[in-house]
Amino acid sequence: MMDVRLTTAPVGSAELERVAAELGLERVERSPWTHGIVSLRWAGTEGRALSAGMDAASGAVLLVITDPAGELGERLSSRLPCETVEEVLAHAREAQEPRARIRAVHRLSTLLLATALPKEPVLDAMGAVLLDDEPLVRWAAARLLQFRADRRTEALLAAAVQRHDDLAPTFERVHQACEEAEDGTLHDGPTDDRHELLRRAREGVEAGQWRRVVRAMDALLAEVPDHEEGLLLRALAHEHAGEPLRALALAAAAQAEVEGSLDFLVRYREHNGDDRGSDEIEDKQAFLARVAEHRPRLEAALEALPGDGDEEVAAALVDWVGRWGYHTAARAAASRVLLERLPSIAGLLALEAGAHGGDVALLRRAVDWVPDAPECRLALARALEPSDVAAAITVYGDALRALEIPEQERSALAQRIADTRDSSTRASRVDVLEALARCTYEARRWDEAARHADALVELEPDRTLGWQIRANARIFGERLEEAAEVLADTLAALERLAAQDELGFGEDPRPGMRFNWSAVLAKLGRRPQALEQLRHAVRGDAKWGDEARGDDFFASLWDDADFGAIAAGEAAALILDEERAPGFIEGLVSRAIGSSHLGREEEAIAGCERAITLGGALGRADQVAKAHAVKARTQAFAGDLDEALEGSRIAMEGLERVSPDDRAEVVHTRGVVLHQARRFDEAEAAYLHAQAIRREQQGEGHPVLAKGFGDLARLAADRGDEPSRVAAIVEQGLQLLDGWLADQTRPRDDTWLEAQVDACTLQVNRGHVLRSAGELRAAVEVMEGAAGRIEELVGHGGSPSPAFLDNSAQLARTLAQSAPEPELRQRAQEVLARLETAQLDGSPEEIAERLFWRRLRSLARRQRALGVTDAAFAEVLRRALRGELRPQEIEVAPELARIPAEMSARTQRYPRLVVMAAMSLSLVESGGSSIDEALENLEELCVSSLYVDEDELS
Repeated sequence: MMDVRLTTAPVGSAELERVAAELGLERVERSPWTHGIVSLRWAGTEGRALSAGMDAASGAVLLVITDPAGELGERLSSRLPCETVEEVLAHAREAQEPRARIRAVHRLSTLLLATALPKEPVLDAMGAVLLDDEPLVRWAAARLLQFRADRRTEALLAAAVQRHDDLAPTFERVHQACEEAEDGTLHDGPTDDRHELLRRAREGVEAGQWRRVVRAMDALLAEVPDHEEGLLLRALAHEHAGEPLRALALAAAAQAEVEGSLDFLVRYREHNGDDRGSDEIEDKQAFLARVAEHRPRLEAALEALPGDGDEEVAAALVDWVGRWGYHTAARAAASRVLLERLPSIAGLLALEAGAHGGDVALLRRAVDWVPDAPECRLALARALEPSDVAAAITVYGDALRALEIPEQERSALAQRIADTRDSSTRASRVDVLEALARCTYEARRWDEAARHADALVELEPDRTLGWQIRANARIFGERLEEAAEVLADTLAALERLAAQDELGFGEDPRPGMRFNWSAVLAKLGRRPQALEQLRHAVRGDAKWGDEARGDDFFASLWDDADFGAIAAGEAAALILDEERAPGFIEGLVSRAIGSSHLGREEEAIAGCERAITLGGALGRADQVAKAHAVKARTQAFAGDLDEALEGSRIAMEGLERVSPDDRAEVVHTRGVVLHQARRFDEAEAAYLHAQAIRREQQGEGHPVLAKGFGDLARLAADRGDEPSRVAAIVEQGLQLLDGWLADQTRPRDDTWLEAQVDACTLQVNRGHVLRSAGELRAAVEVMEGAAGRIEELVGHGGSPSPAFLDNSAQLARTLAQSAPEPELRQRAQEVLARLETAQLDGSPEEIAERLFWRRLRSLARRQRALGVTDAAFAEVLRRALRGELRPQEIEVAPELARIPAEMSARTQRYPRLVVMAAMSLSLVESGGSSIDEALENLEELCVSSLYVDEDELS
């Protein structure tokens, strides 16, 4: 026997536990509080049990009593203040005051928690409250019923709405919940989990809940338009909705997708000769059998439909076809099924069905149906091309003329066809001209091919094939003078595309086109130019040397010794004319020096190696020695000391052949390498040797001697010499420079600028020496002087290196942090500000912006010096942008702590920065860029945004 009662006053769980114990019951379950309700259950002997539901909203406790003897309810009522269900209902009917009616409806709501209790009497009592003329009373009832999903509640609310329209929103909510409960979608929240969406749809098919199927599969197909099972399940939903045309189209699309993947799997298994993929093959075959079961029924239903499909269906299916994109098998299969049933879009469907398999007959029908649609003619020409190039050329020409019809003057279906394609698949003059150039070239119709290629590259200069055909068609058409001119343009275009990484896939066309240019020049008797282009070709691919020895265009050169050496690939013969020029190798070395100073070690080493190769082939030992020296210095600072020592030794072996102007630099570089290797005495000897050479060449007071003093001071400090000795060397160099610079009549030329740079360096070195000796006030005074020197240098066009400015700023920063007196710290801070803005100009906003990014780059360089890779630092920055820095990272680099706030402010000012920062840093992490380049680009983006509206930036 089951009895349900409701307490008339709040009862705590402790009281319930006491009463249950008195009744001989033991608690067996307690749920957590959920939505203001907690459940408890006790059990006793002889089938007796008690369940309690404590409802925080009503303050009542629902008691459900199970007792075969029927006495437990009365015993419980003697201990707790309770009412029976009938008494609760009666009190609800009798309640007069609004507060009493509201309390009564809350108690009725608590009764609904009893799953075994018939709901109708309770719901009817609450329905009566919904009709109450007092708003607060009926709203209380509506609030308690708003989350139900049963038709009885819906009917009660519908009746109440007739009297009180303020309950309409609650009725709509309950009505929607009832619909979703019946469709199985009540608890189906938003998701992009494909497996979950398929599970819902499968359950929906089994239960006949088609709205659930539709909702789940529309979500799935929006993300994966060609999903095989998704298409089939959506087709079944269309069938149930009485839409056999749409159902058959989707079923056919699903079948086509599976047949294509099954064919691939079978061929893959046959090729490999094993059973790999057998399970998947069986699944595909079972799926096809499943489709085969449905299609006859769908086709029969379609036949039973009167007349053709209507425009609404056509529009929906055009939308489907457009969404399938590159899934041409699905597009074609659906289109073929619909072709005869939707005459309003028959041309579009014939195009889709015919283009997939190259069905010429069907594509001719498409052209007949929509003659002004260039896409139809383009597809027909492509289908004709493998078997009838001449016919294809004619149709490509028709397509070109169709493209001349303004879009707004084309038929509605032609415009609809264009709308189903994106910019990459819609017919364009560029695509048609490229096809015409290619086909006429293959058909050996040289003049036509040249004309079409001319038009192509004029319209789209980035089409590699157009440039090749434009030149080669003139060669084969024996228009050699024209070909020579066009080939020059062609190679310039190909070099431009290569620099932009837009040559496309496959073999690099440049060596082949260089060969063709060489052949034409040889035929025209232009020997020097022909040999130069042949050098380019053979350097690009050695096969062109063999080709030249057998090509009649080169017949006039076959006995030429230079030609033979080039064709044979001899290294000296392959050196280009520009590389033989006196200043070329010197330029390579100078650029390598610049790259080395900027920290681009690989670039510097590659330039030196090329200089060494060219110089060796040309017998220029002096330039080879200088290149070895620069390479060795770069390797030394990159940490490759063994290679650096060997390279500097080789450079010294060629010292006597080096020009007097460069001899001191080679010896000095040997000292730098030995210094890096901590072979201090040998390094000191090399530095002094270099100083002696400079004195002999330039005289005692020349500023070039200051370089040696700077390195000698650094060596003394690294070796652990007394600070006084280090200071004395620095002072010696500064006295030399100050004496030379004191002559105000000297021109402000490169020598003057270099002397200023050296003076700045020595002044900062003096500051380091003083700080190390604990003389902080003197160090600050020296750095104030250094800042003045740097400002003067910049004012006369000089450009201190970033590494030097970083070093100077770091010293000023250290002084600002460690100086004991506030006045001294303030002076050091002012020096730091002067150093950071030394090379900045523009508005205050621009200076502030550039200063932020340059500080960030300075931090990146300091981290690199500590062994942190660019990729690792980029990762740290990405986490800083997200506010996810680790405490140990901030401890190592406190400057990082400000980055999240600084970047947040900038992303509000420059919205594009969010995307660009993520892209730039990701590129650094993948090795596609350096951190310096990334931060420079972001700096320029932000600075540009100060002066140009972001929408105008590209």
